[in-house]
Amino acid sequence: MKKYQIVIDTNVIVSALLSQKGSSFKLIDILDETNKFEFNISVPLFYEYVYALKKISDDYERIEKFLSYLCNLANQIDIHYLFRTIIMLNFS
Repeated sequence: MKKYQIVIDTNVIVSALLSQKGSSFKLIDILDETNKFEFNISVPLFYEYVYALKKISDDYERIEKFLSYLCNLANQIDIHYLFRTIIMLNFS
């Protein structure tokens, strides 16, 4: 059976932490119960999750447990760039 490779957007992670009633929480809940998905994460995406979750909650222990749970489920993906564009902004 082919597994779908997925990346979960930050707004879904935030919604899942805020409420256990929505489809965002349901998606997180079924990640380890089903063999249909492989959850992928990169280091920059992980830090985006951390930043967003700390903006919405002061319960750092809960955030840490939630992120640990996600990291245990995830495959870490390395991102390689051939080149990076540089945007020069002139505000004068």
